[in-house]
Amino acid sequence: MNVPRILIVDDLPEMLMITSKSLLTSGEKYEIREALNGKQAYETMGQWTPDLVITDWDMPAMSGLELISKMKQDETFCDIPVIMITGMMVTPEDLKEAFRCGASDFLRKPFDKTELLARTKAMLIVSKSIKDKKNYNLVLSDYNRFINSLLLAIPSPMVYYNKDGIVLGCNESFQKTFSHISSNFIGTEVYTICPNPEQMKAQSEDMINKGLQQTSFETVMKTVNKEDATFLVTKTIFYSPDKKPEGLICLLSDISEIKQEHARNLEEKKKELVSTAMRLMQYSTMNNKLLEDLEILDKHTDEEGKKLIAEFKSKYNIKVYNSMWEEFETRFGQVYEDFYHRLVKLHPELTPNEKKLCALLKLNLSSKDIAALTLQDAKSVDMARYRLRKKLGLQQEDSLVEYLQSI
Repeated sequence: MNVPRILIVDDLPEMLMITSKSLLTSGEKYEIREALNGKQAYETMGQWTPDLVITDWDMPAMSGLELISKMKQDETFCDIPVIMITGMMVTPEDLKEAFRCGASDFLRKPFDKTELLARTKAMLIVSKSIKDKKNYNLVLSDYNRFINSLLLAIPSPMVYYNKDGIVLGCNESFQKTFSHISSNFIGTEVYTICPNPEQMKAQSEDMINKGLQQTSFETVMKTVNKEDATFLVTKTIFYSPDKKPEGLICLLSDISEIKQEHARNLEEKKKELVSTAMRLMQYSTMNNKLLEDLEILDKHTDEEGKKLIAEFKSKYNIKVYNSMWEEFETRFGQVYEDFYHRLVKLHPELTPNEKKLCALLKLNLSSKDIAALTLQDAKSVDMARYRLRKKLGLQQEDSLVEYLQSI
């Protein structure tokens, strides 16, 4: 623990001795230095910074008041408490003058030792409090510089605000992106830039009340160019030193180009899916024609030939069908990535064939087209659709295709 430093200033050596002895024999640990006038005291302070100054008023070279005035003009010493001790300047006007110049306390000579010790302790508590506050402010200043550097380093718009939605700070990217709304967001309500202010406010309050550490969502907002941009908004709670929620940090990532690129890719994949379905139907037609030709050939061959034709038809049918369906499912999965997952979650009782039928119906294919793809006749497909409607729990007025397209 640091020993408190006290600088005693008096032009009378005997007073220096009395004051020093009173403090050193008090039972408290003090580091004490002495000076015979204000000038000498100030020079001492340049090499040895005290926590408290106890000074006489009237001294040669530099008086106590002049020393206090000089200390108040120096950033290093301006917050050091000063106890003024005098035997001459004891009127109320003198007391006012001492306090006006910056004295922290006042003692009359001859002083009572107990009073000196009590006031010294009180002023050292004040001194420590001031030093602690200055140190805290320095740490806070360093922290703020770090936060500002961090904000500048983040390319995406970022803002942080308190529980009431009042903006505490934002980075340059945020300021530029939304400069059409305000030239300075500090102290304003963050929800002024939101498309649905009340909804956003309720969401933030709900986050804090429930202690949800983080949440993300997409939203469309107008930027400085007056254009709509799609942002991925990520909100994170920040806490006070006592672990209580203080507010939210909000990062906005512009995903407009990504969304547009995704939409273009999806459109391309949809075209490929339709193209694949068309080719598969053509293959299916050709396959059916080949099988019909084999039926004609079957009538003009012997038993051995009939057996070979039957085996060929069976193997070819299965191979072609499996090949066609594998290609179709690959294309379908590229366009509708989570369809099967959501479908099974809603209807876990569906069979593999019913799931295939759901996929084909999602594309709004007719029973005839589905029949061609699945090597069935149209009546069988209609019956399968009827059974599927019942299994999905749809009413007569409900559209099966629209329901599947909504999943």
